[in-house]
Amino acid sequence: MRQSTMAKVDSNPYPYRVTHCLIIRLTMVLGFAVISLISLPLIAEEAPTPQQRYDEAFRTMYKDASNLDKTFHFAELAIQIGDIEGALAALERMLIIDPGLPQIRLRLGALYFQIKSYAMAQTYLSEVIKHPEAPADVIADAETMLVKINALTSAHHLTGTLLSGIRYQSNANSGPGSNEILLFGNTAVLDDQYTQQSDSDGYLTGQISHVYNFDRDPALKLETTLSLYANRQDTQKQLNTRLYELQSGLHLGLAPKPRESLDIRPYLVANRLALDGIDTFRSLGGGISVGYQSQQRGDWQFAVRIEDREHDGSGQSALDGLRSRIDLTRRLSLSETTAATIGISSFNEHTNDAASSHWEHGVSGTLQRGFASPFGAIKQAWTTALSLGLYGRDYDAATPTVDPDTRRSDTTIRVGANLSIPMSATLALMVSVGYSEVDSNLPNFANENWVTNIGLMGRF
Repeated sequence: MRQSTMAKVDSNPYPYRVTHCLIIRLTMVLGFAVISLISLPLIAEEAPTPQQRYDEAFRTMYKDASNLDKTFHFAELAIQIGDIEGALAALERMLIIDPGLPQIRLRLGALYFQIKSYAMAQTYLSEVIKHPEAPADVIADAETMLVKINALTSAHHLTGTLLSGIRYQSNANSGPGSNEILLFGNTAVLDDQYTQQSDSDGYLTGQISHVYNFDRDPALKLETTLSLYANRQDTQKQLNTRLYELQSGLHLGLAPKPRESLDIRPYLVANRLALDGIDTFRSLGGGISVGYQSQQRGDWQFAVRIEDREHDGSGQSALDGLRSRIDLTRRLSLSETTAATIGISSFNEHTNDAASSHWEHGVSGTLQRGFASPFGAIKQAWTTALSLGLYGRDYDAATPTVDPDTRRSDTTIRVGANLSIPMSATLALMVSVGYSEVDSNLPNFANENWVTNIGLMGRF
């Protein structure tokens, strides 16, 4: 029996051989992988670095200085490692050898523009435009860059933004949602035409700004902005609005520390409002805006504004008085594509009628995100934003015609979302939806409103 068993075992060694072969193969594979990983840095080290390629291109160019291809190759490598002066010298030497190279003049103009040597850039770019053999696309690029140089070097800058569109509101007149209101402290029934009324309108709003740069250090500018807003309701004609505002003041730019900036903007302001074609009020005032930017502490904005409002109709003189507002805003960069803005505000309206005088305090936040356009033809990023605001308003005295024993107190919530879809570098489609709800201790003023909007915005 022993012999038979031993013979059986000795005659079947295959499983052991298979296992042994597998171990050997696995060891070889692992060893090859380790050797490959160790060799990668050595292989990478053998590839020439940008500096080494730059040095070799310089030696090659130096040996054959009349060879334009070698000189241009060196200039490209010089740009890659940041040797702009070396690239400029090489490209200018090419023009000495062959003056008929408009593409090289365009390249020189772009490099001088990059280092903010605008006079030299303007010289080369102007020569490109005058060159008889310059291709059309090269001339177009030179003209575009010359426009940018003129804008940067001119003391006067004129910019503008216009937005036009259509809008629908579920409660355009901000009327109460119920017919039951208070009248002299007692329950009354309001006529349907004065309750919540939906409506649509077309609107136009925009700003035109002029900046005069005094060309001094620290930076000092005179900024003047004309803002306008006009709309036309479909049925609620009493809400047709025209608003004009002119704001002008100095802008002082300081740099307290490296990578920090402080902007101080005192200004004067005047505006005028008309409803349904009838002048309603005008205001004069001023304010100051202080902005601070820092990579470590983020962006901060503090603003104060005070206006003296005067109504045109003698029957509205009770609403004359001072309006003041304070805002503190901080903007946080969450990532390369996402930013958040948080703000707190206080607003006071002090009128001749104590029942119309009130304080309003609020807190708001906005989350903004940019993302690549799903259409390849449009290079500009799309932008979406979500906003939320909560506001509390308390009046100084009761309104006798509503309830002589109760002072009005409101809480308002506003939520919104919008999408900006660029159609070109200066034109964008704007789509938004919003909701607001006013919760008041007096039913006369409780309301809610849904808003949808689509518009086209252009910049110049």
